[in-house]
Amino acid sequence: MANITPENLVKLRVLELFSGIGGWHCGLEESQVPHDVIAAADVNTTANEIYTLNFSATRIINKAIQALSVEDFEKFNADMIVMSPPCQPFTRVGLQRDTEDIRTKPFLHILKVLESLQNLPNYLLLENVKGFEVSQARELLVNTMEKCGYDHQEFLLSPLQFGIPNARLRYYFLAKRKPLSFSFTAKDEVWEELPECAKIFMRHQVDCESRSCQSDAINSEESVTMVTSGVEDVGWMGRCNRCSETDSDIQFNQNFSAAACGNVSLADGEKVPPDACDEVPSAQKEGVNNDSYGKEFTSQGICDKYENSLDLSDDELLAHEMVERELSKYTKHCRTLQYYLEQKDEAYFDEYLVPEEKLKRMAVMDLVKPTERKCICFTKAYGHHMNGTGSMLQQGPDPTSDVHLKKKDFSDSEWLLVRQLKLRFFTPREIAKIMCFPSDYKFPKHFTKRQCYRVLGNSLNVHVCSTLIKLLVLPEIPS
Repeated sequence: MANITPENLVKLRVLELFSGIGGWHCGLEESQVPHDVIAAADVNTTANEIYTLNFSATRIINKAIQALSVEDFEKFNADMIVMSPPCQPFTRVGLQRDTEDIRTKPFLHILKVLESLQNLPNYLLLENVKGFEVSQARELLVNTMEKCGYDHQEFLLSPLQFGIPNARLRYYFLAKRKPLSFSFTAKDEVWEELPECAKIFMRHQVDCESRSCQSDAINSEESVTMVTSGVEDVGWMGRCNRCSETDSDIQFNQNFSAAACGNVSLADGEKVPPDACDEVPSAQKEGVNNDSYGKEFTSQGICDKYENSLDLSDDELLAHEMVERELSKYTKHCRTLQYYLEQKDEAYFDEYLVPEEKLKRMAVMDLVKPTERKCICFTKAYGHHMNGTGSMLQQGPDPTSDVHLKKKDFSDSEWLLVRQLKLRFFTPREIAKIMCFPSDYKFPKHFTKRQCYRVLGNSLNVHVCSTLIKLLVLPEIPS
């Protein structure tokens, strides 16, 4: 098989719609697929300012998508369209107005435009929240793609599968215009893991059985030996060149499935209660027939249940314990959070300490330590709401007392223990790194933390996008 390099590929003209802060743009750069982002369209002026700071050569269209006519799209003459339409109409805890939601109108406009184009793009990629895959909008998308002569494949993927310690389950739609075809057999179902032929693209792709870093005693990425699992020279296709800084990346098992992602993330500050998904009573549950579990006992079903009530039956709690065991398959092979933290003087983080009045909400916080390998999804409400909007970092040591700190009211002695935890928010730079934005990615100096948190919470994981871009575009994938 011929060796595929960036030089072998034709430069693509890419149109980025609902561009936000440029997550797809960063994914294109990381992929090293030759490209020229000819325009980026978004009505969010805050996001556009950040986009312009990082991609000054790209034309910004700061107006509603509906204002773009068929003639405008013809002039773009794009080879690829990438987009992340508003997800609020499809979240499981929202009103779920789907195509009736006014925020869906720009997306529906795009579908109508595609049906009228004389020069259709060869590739289309879409990202959205879980829930889109069962929406009427998705049905319209599939029908439009088939009518316009595209093959497509759908995915539900989490960064945890890529060795990135962040639970951010998202829906992805990939389409290729015939006679172009996928390098794998596309199926009607939504895949919850990448096809085997794409595993080489995943940043941490090796045989974990030969690694010693599975031991909890080894926390330093620099101490892990690189194993290539039979791939002599992965080269540009197998490494994340913009968010990996060393060749000693922690690797992960290529056979993981995405079906057991327990902490399913939602949009707009909504989230399964982290204390519910992270704490299971220690009482033993016995006598349950696992074969009798239906759809409600999948990871998705359990978390749907948590949205409405924390009063679960013994059978449901046991099912949740099974989900937690499956989740451990991801986390033990992810990088530790320490890798993503800023190395600054202690005083630098003072402004990120959780205020004392918010510490009273510690019962609903997701608390993580630098040595852990998972944090929950960061939403645009991070730094404002405490329940399910993102994890809090524990800088201090664990209390030596047996006092349970996950409650609303504390005594004076317990408050002393709470303060010793030195809980803080992750910084915008740290969240950006967890989401695989490049190290040189910038925010305007006059922006507040709140502004940065909001745009990051609405963005996507750059490395997951990079992997999917390569899976979609490359005509051949080395075995």
